[in-house]
Amino acid sequence: MVVVDGGQCQLTKDYLSQLSLGSLNFSFVSEPDEGISDAFNKALRMSKGNAVVFINSGDRLIDKDYFARCEQRFSTDPSIDFIHAAVGFEDRVAGPIVLKPSMSGLGAGMPYRHQSMVVKRKVFEELGQFDPKLRLTMDYDFVCRMHLAGCKGFYDSTSAVVMMDGKGVSSTQELAAYREVSRLLTKYKLWNLSNLLGTVKRYLFYFVRRFLIFARLTSLLAVLKRLKHGAS
Repeated sequence: MVVVDGGQCQLTKDYLSQLSLGSLNFSFVSEPDEGISDAFNKALRMSKGNAVVFINSGDRLIDKDYFARCEQRFSTDPSIDFIHAAVGFEDRVAGPIVLKPSMSGLGAGMPYRHQSMVVKRKVFEELGQFDPKLRLTMDYDFVCRMHLAGCKGFYDSTSAVVMMDGKGVSSTQELAAYREVSRLLTKYKLWNLSNLLGTVKRYLFYFVRRFLIFARLTSLLAVLKRLKHGAS
């Protein structure tokens, strides 16, 4: 396990220095970075395993058997390049919900939940690291490259495997992330009717949500979100 800390808090650095995880290989770096992509790339270079997963600050692993299932699946089917699953999300309006991967066109945004994506190291070796120029959509950019390379994925539908805290930059800077996604679709020449419709739908839903919040109809928005994601 590798922890990359931005180096802003001495208490965090002290805690990591004293942390012992028994037989689990553990290393960390605590220093300023140039953003999420830079932090991801540091962790990638420091890691030693045959597969990699990135779990962000504030998120936590809730299915402790997930990695064992991934290891077994990789050994059963060597043609698989990555494995992904659903994640839990602490929504600020609807409360805890489960976000399943859309596995739809790239116009709808990330087709997989990146906090659950266990990707073989060879994929990074072939496609490169995360783009340091991107501030919000480095994971989407990498998935676009995976899509163009024809990478094969497997969906583990057992359970939500990671709980997200709902305060990450992808949640708080949503519209800016949409703009980056549109630029990446242009960069990789991935615009088609499906991706165009997915993009329009995504913007429409965003502005409907913003209107409901503006109109103080957050209780209605919470009900709609919980219905959409099958929450009780």
